[in-house]
Amino acid sequence: MRLVRKAATVNNGAVLAAVTFACVLASVPPLVAEEPDLAKSLPRLAPTEAADALATFLLQPGFKIELVAAEPLVASPVEMQFDEDGLLWVIEMIDYPYDKREGVPPQGRVKILEDTNQDGRPDCGFVFADNLGWPTSLAFWDGGVFVAAAPHIYYLKDTNGDHVADVREIVFTGFGDSNVQALFSNLRWGPDHWIYGQNGGNGGNVRSLRKPDLPAVPLEGRDFRFRPTGELEALAGGRGRFSNTFDDFGRRFACSTTHPVRHIVLEERLVRANPHLKVPALVALIAPEGSAGPVYPASPPEPWRVARTKMLLAGDVPGTVATLEQGSRATGYFTGATGLTVYRGTALGDQYGTLFVGECAQNLIHRRALVPNGSTFRAERVDATSEFLVSSDNWFRPVNFANGPDGALYLCDMYREAIEHPWSIPEVIKKHLDLTSGKERGRLWRITGEDPPRRERPRLGKADTASLVAALESREGWWRDTALRLLYERQVRAAVPLVEKLLRHDRPEVRVAALWALDGLGHLRGDALLADPHAGVREQAVRLASIERLFDVDDADPRVRLELASRMAQTDDPRAVEVLARLAPGADSWLQTAIAAAARGREAALYSHGSRGTRSPIRWRSPLATRISSRRWPRR
Repeated sequence: MRLVRKAATVNNGAVLAAVTFACVLASVPPLVAEEPDLAKSLPRLAPTEAADALATFLLQPGFKIELVAAEPLVASPVEMQFDEDGLLWVIEMIDYPYDKREGVPPQGRVKILEDTNQDGRPDCGFVFADNLGWPTSLAFWDGGVFVAAAPHIYYLKDTNGDHVADVREIVFTGFGDSNVQALFSNLRWGPDHWIYGQNGGNGGNVRSLRKPDLPAVPLEGRDFRFRPTGELEALAGGRGRFSNTFDDFGRRFACSTTHPVRHIVLEERLVRANPHLKVPALVALIAPEGSAGPVYPASPPEPWRVARTKMLLAGDVPGTVATLEQGSRATGYFTGATGLTVYRGTALGDQYGTLFVGECAQNLIHRRALVPNGSTFRAERVDATSEFLVSSDNWFRPVNFANGPDGALYLCDMYREAIEHPWSIPEVIKKHLDLTSGKERGRLWRITGEDPPRRERPRLGKADTASLVAALESREGWWRDTALRLLYERQVRAAVPLVEKLLRHDRPEVRVAALWALDGLGHLRGDALLADPHAGVREQAVRLASIERLFDVDDADPRVRLELASRMAQTDDPRAVEVLARLAPGADSWLQTAIAAAARGREAALYSHGSRGTRSPIRWRSPLATRISSRRWPRR
């Protein structure tokens, strides 16, 4: 399929959108009381049929986008993942934005799409499970899937081969479900064999039904991770929205509605070791523009958004600070960032490692590049005054992404007339809208370079051990991740000597995958790569090395040093104080916090050690002393 437009037209689209906004703003009546006039200024927007949708896209040069599936095969998709045999699984959140408390019965579904004629597009679908309320995500395990559908995490499995779940088990319960925009979501396997989830702000008090003797876990302001066996742990990072993604070296990122990239720098389990510590932050907002940075849509502002903005300016309805800070514009800044994903494939050429995020309210896809910045990163714009992809169609709703086995970036387009929490729309406007319009529609898209290689459908479900180990060498992140999970599932010890050979592989991401594969099989080999030439590998090696080997490590890389400080929190050996003192000179605020957390009862010894040191003790003593002497740890 051909590239539809070139990037030069993107700015023209932004100008057109700005002009359209001015015209629409002028047409909105001045007073809320004039409801008949208001109704006239809020026309319904017509959808674009799937066959015509390509003409609405403006895409940067060198890439193409093609349709994978559309209605009636899919409806309201918010998540898509490929299983080990290349089947495409989709979460359909048809009941958005209302639920049974508002008179709408559960309509969410898990669907399996299959390409039976091998033409690259699914041609048949199976409803694997239905009657799910507000489902958001899935994660594969042992031939079935864990599915996030607040207040539960289900385990669903088909045992007779008909593509319909006959096992339907609630594994965890108690996730908050008061706010449809803040649901927990994006279940993702971490390299450490835990499944991670983002908790969008609803909180919850979560119980394991597989391990009923375990205490409930409070999640207010926290993310979480769990084992398939039933253990669940609270994590740093909460308050993000509908995102959760890892890079090749185990670093986790998310977004919130107005922040396109959040880096979870410190884990709560580190600072939990020192409960009296005052922790300024665990998560870094790494977009240099800060909150509500600029975006460049090509679509005109929706009339209801323009009307709401005018009412905010008049003081007729309560507003948000972001709206007022942005010069009272209805669009042009982040309000609906969603689905942040680290691209880990090859079909887009040199984009490996790029961050892609949807702006679902403004019908565009945005991208960022990670630039090292001490213990964290800066997420720099790739497209200075334009976007990776924009659509002139207000119904285009890019809400999530997936890395495919073919190296492509796949996109979930929820395709709705409106996408907004009902609470955020004044009643006087909302009565003229249909927030369920389009629930039966939806599209899945495939984004690649202009001439990507064609690859065969994967068949790893019955692959032998040698084939799984070989998949760890793939240049595609999907293959490495899937092989890592299957090796952990199967627990075949015969894989160990084969995987150990990969510790000498020439690509760092393969060495990291081998480290974690061995960990999943009960073999810790972090000691072997503590001197690896790649800092990302050393960072993971420190996580997996024996404590005894770490007392002599002295590494210049900031994130390796951060990981080393975190490991010192796990030991009472007095040599840990020497390591922490060695890390302190020149430490940024994140490393200072990690050092202070790891001190946990050894603060006086650490302070004294620094006073005797020869490497600029005055430079670090003051900020570090502030941290290690703090006696308050605020809830976050």
